[in-house]
Amino acid sequence: MYKNFKVKEKVDAEFRAEATNVTNTPIWGTPNASSSSLRRNADGSLNTSVADPYQNFMSITSMNGAWIGRQFRFGLRVAF
Repeated sequence: MYKNFKVKEKVDAEFRAEATNVTNTPIWGTPNASSSSLRRNADGSLNTSVADPYQNFMSITSMNGAWIGRQFRFGLRVAF
């Protein structure tokens, strides 16, 4: 966004504001949907003797791309 101001007859000012990722929303990675990540016994039953038999099954453990947080930039330009 920007706004032009007339300061004097021959002097103009421009105020500018820019924003990136205003909502601060991350782009989540794809969930681990592979059933091979489950820990199973030889008979095919779920192994409950381990601490986490699901091994992040259907869990989102990453984000896509580089994380860029909220960014704002302001500027003032004077022309005479």
